[in-house]
Amino acid sequence: MERQYGHIYEFADFRLIPAEGLLLRNGGPIPLTPKAFSTLVILVEKHGHLVEKAELIDRVWENAFVEEAAVSRCVWGIRNALGEDPKKKEFIQTVPKRGYRFIADVVEKNGTNGHDAIHVVEARSESDSARRSANSNVLPIHRPNFGSRILATDTLEMPETVLSMPAPRANGNLHITAAARPAPHFARFYAAGIFTLLFLGTAGIYYYFSRPIAAGNGQTKVAVLPLKPVSAENRDSIVEFAIAESLILKMSTEPNLYVRPLSAVRKYIELDRDPIDAGKELNADYVLSSNYQIVDGKIRVTSQLFDTRSGKTEATFRAESETGNRFAMQDAIANEIGNAVFTRLGHSGSVYAAKRGTESEEAYRLYLQGQYLVDKKTRTDAQRAIEIFDEAVALDPNFAHAWAGKAGAHCTFAHMGGIEPKLAFDVAKPALNKAFELDPNLAEAHAVLGIISFDYDWEFEKGLKHLRKAFEINPQHEMARRWYAGRLALMGRYDESLTEIRAVIDINPSSIFHQWDYAHILYQARRYDEAIVQLHRVLDMDPNMAWAAKLIWVSYHMKGDTEQAFVWFMKFQEKRKADPIDIESFNQAYSIEGWKGVLEKSSKILRARYRHDQYDSSSCDIALTTSLLGDKDTALKFAGDGLKYRDLWIPFLLHDPAFEILQEDPRFEKLLREAGVPLIP
Repeated sequence: MERQYGHIYEFADFRLIPAEGLLLRNGGPIPLTPKAFSTLVILVEKHGHLVEKAELIDRVWENAFVEEAAVSRCVWGIRNALGEDPKKKEFIQTVPKRGYRFIADVVEKNGTNGHDAIHVVEARSESDSARRSANSNVLPIHRPNFGSRILATDTLEMPETVLSMPAPRANGNLHITAAARPAPHFARFYAAGIFTLLFLGTAGIYYYFSRPIAAGNGQTKVAVLPLKPVSAENRDSIVEFAIAESLILKMSTEPNLYVRPLSAVRKYIELDRDPIDAGKELNADYVLSSNYQIVDGKIRVTSQLFDTRSGKTEATFRAESETGNRFAMQDAIANEIGNAVFTRLGHSGSVYAAKRGTESEEAYRLYLQGQYLVDKKTRTDAQRAIEIFDEAVALDPNFAHAWAGKAGAHCTFAHMGGIEPKLAFDVAKPALNKAFELDPNLAEAHAVLGIISFDYDWEFEKGLKHLRKAFEINPQHEMARRWYAGRLALMGRYDESLTEIRAVIDINPSSIFHQWDYAHILYQARRYDEAIVQLHRVLDMDPNMAWAAKLIWVSYHMKGDTEQAFVWFMKFQEKRKADPIDIESFNQAYSIEGWKGVLEKSSKILRARYRHDQYDSSSCDIALTTSLLGDKDTALKFAGDGLKYRDLWIPFLLHDPAFEILQEDPRFEKLLREAGVPLIP
C-alpha cells in the first residue's frame, strides 16, 4: 500500500513536506523549530497572499497570549534557514504593521510513495555550501546556527557584489532526500529498517545511559528558563525570576556545565513559549523548563529537562518548600532540583546557598525588577528603574548591588537621551562610590565605572580596564563584555572588537542588542556589506528597531549607493514615527534634488528644532548629517556643542567613518585637544 504524504510544496531548491515535518534543500534536511516550521507551512500554503500576524498567532500559538515579536522571531529563523539574501527578500516579504507574504514561485504536488518517494541515503562528504563557495569570495560572518548545538562561524558567499546566505549544514550522518524514481518495495523496507535500527539503537544507548552532550569546549550548555505559573491568574514575576536565578547560580557551580546567565533567559516569560524553541535560540544542549504553584503557604515546582536536539523530555523533577522565608525557599528549590539535574547529567550533587548581598527579601525583589527594566533599554524603563533602585537602597543601605544598579540606571537614562549627561553622572558617581565602598570586587560596579570613565570622563584606557575587570570577575557579565567590544571599536581596534563581540554572542545568542553591536562594529570597520546583512538579521528579530534602519541608510551612503540610502532613510523615518509632514518633504526633496536634497532638508529640519540655549542630544544627528553633506563648518559647530555638554556620542567622532571629513580637519583636532579628549591614532 502506498504511503500518502499529502501536499508537497517545491520552491527554489527546497521541498516542504508538512505531513512529515520536513524541509529539504537539494535532498538535505534543514532544521527548523516547531513553531517556525508551522509558520512556514502557513505562509507557503497561502503563497502570494498576505498572512496577517493575528492569523499566525491564532493558528501557530492557538490563541495563547504572545507578543507580535514572537512572530518576527519565527520569520527571522525561517529566513536564516532558507538562506535568504536580506537585500533581495526572495522568499518572504514583510508587509509593515500587518504581516508577511510568501513571494517565491511554488509548485504544489500530491505526494505518494509511487510518485514522490522519500528514502534515506548516506550523507555527502562535502556540504553544498562548501561546493558553492568554490571560486567565490567568502566573508566570515558570525551568527546563531539554530540547527546546531554550538554557535559557529559560517560564511557568506560573495560572488562579485551579490551576497547570499548558504544553506545550513545538516546535522548527523544521514540525509533525507527525494528519490528520482520509485524504489522497489524490498529496497524501501530495507532502507526503512536499517534507519529504524540505527535510530533506536542510538536512542536506546543515549536514553538508557543518559550521556551528557558536551559542547565544543567540553562543557554541556544548559538554559534555565523563568518559571511559569500553573494558573495564569496567580503570577508572581519575582518568584519566576528569583527561583530561575537561584537554579542558574546553583548549577553554575558545576565546572562541566555552562549555564546561560539570567540576562540571557529573562525574555522567555511568555506562558506558551516552547522550551525547545528557546533552547535552540540559546544554542543550549539542554533546557530546564519549570512551572510553580503556591498553595497554603507552600510552593510546588515541577521541572522538565529537555534535550534540545531531539526535543525529548530527559527527566521530570519535583520540589516543594515553605514560602515563609523567600531566600531559604529559593535555595531549597534550587538545591533539590539542581542536584537532580546534576545526577541526571552524570555529576555529583552539592549544597549551595546563593550570595545575594542583602538579607532584605523586598530589597532583592526590587533589585531584580530594576535590572529587568534597565535591560529593556528604553528611556521610560530606565527612569522607572532609577525609582525602584532608590526604594531598594532605602530598605537596605548596605546593598552594594542596588547602589551599582542605581548608577547603571542613570547611565542608561543618559545614553537614551533622557537627561543632560552631567546631571545623570552627578548622581551616578556617588552611588557608584557607595557600591565600591561596600564591595570593591563587585562586577556590576566595575562595569558601570568603565562606561562612565570611557563615555563621559573620556579616560579611555581606564574605562577599558574596568570593563575588562568586570567580566574577569564574572565571565557571564555579558553587558560588560559587550560594552568592552563596542569601546574597542571606537578606538579603531576592530579585530579585537569583533573577537569580543563574538564571545558575547556565544554567551547570549538571542540578544538583539548583541546582534546590533556586531553590525555596528562591522560598519565602523568599513565592512559595509557585512554590516548591512547583519542589520537585516536584527530587523528580522525586531522589525521596529529604528537604530538598525538608520545604520543601514548610513552604510549605503558610505558605499555610494544613494538610491538604497534614500529607501532606508525613509524606512528609518517610518520606524521612528516621524512627522508625516517631514516625510512628505523628504519625498519632494528627493524627486527634485535627489539624495543630497534629502540630507539638506533633514539638516534644515533638525537645526530649526535645535535648542541652542540648553542641552540637546540632536547635536549628534546634525553633526552626522552635515558631515555626510561635506559641510565642515556646520559639523564642527555642532560637534563643539556636543563637547561642551560632554555628550555621550563624542567618542564616536574619533574613528566613525561618517565623520571622516572632521577627522581630517586640523580645526577638529584643536577642538578635541581644548576639550581634553585624548587623540587616538
